[in-house]
Amino acid sequence: DYAERREIRQARGETLQASVWGSEAGNCSRKIGFRLADIAETNPAPATGMLAFWVGDQMHFMIQAEMVAAYPNARAEVRWEHRGVSGRADAVYESPENGLVATEIKSMAPYAFEKAVLSQYGKPAEGPDGDHIVQAAMGAVALGAKWIHLVYANKAAKYNLYPIAEWILPVDEDMVELEFQRLEAVAAAVKDGQAVRAIWHGSEIGDPKAMKWPCGYCRYLDICVRAGASAELAGVRVLREGMRHAG
Repeated sequence: DYAERREIRQARGETLQASVWGSEAGNCSRKIGFRLADIAETNPAPATGMLAFWVGDQMHFMIQAEMVAAYPNARAEVRWEHRGVSGRADAVYESPENGLVATEIKSMAPYAFEKAVLSQYGKPAEGPDGDHIVQAAMGAVALGAKWIHLVYANKAAKYNLYPIAEWILPVDEDMVELEFQRLEAVAAAVKDGQAVRAIWHGSEIGDPKAMKWPCGYCRYLDICVRAGASAELAGVRVLREGMRHAG
């Protein structure tokens, strides 16, 4: 089915000889660690969400095709691997102003899109999400690009709001270095069977059940709560097997 094909496509695109996926940039350390350790999900994505994923994929393909047509030297779906992390740039092209540019396309729900591009309640538009910037910049560094091109596509735009927003930004190499170091540390902890704590944006998540984002949508929420903050991976595996047999 579509969900299975999508998982296979993601794995093929982002797993070369590396362990961490570029799309996991900015994610909770424990979520990444559980996937690397092959802990079975306790809260898989509902099948009803596959329609949104499908719509997003179609928007990706359309924008990629337009970029390849607009830039004669553009390439779509460019794989990269760097320091144990692998991913794909949605497109890469040469710009007369900026040289090599790595593109990241994000299909967005209306609320997230509007927060990024519209001033609301007296507050200025927030601009692109920080995790999206880091993800795009990691791919840029791996590919030797100094600039990123972020494209947001609104999956359900209102009639009076243009559905595409774009930002062309320089790569912040210091920020990228810190994220590579964090992901390397997570991969090393998993390799050694150590506990991976739930660190997100520099802070530890104390109560996952109280965190709507990112925990409310995490595929490992139940096992994360049951295991406790300091459980080593061997203990988490045993606990997860017990949950599987009990449920």
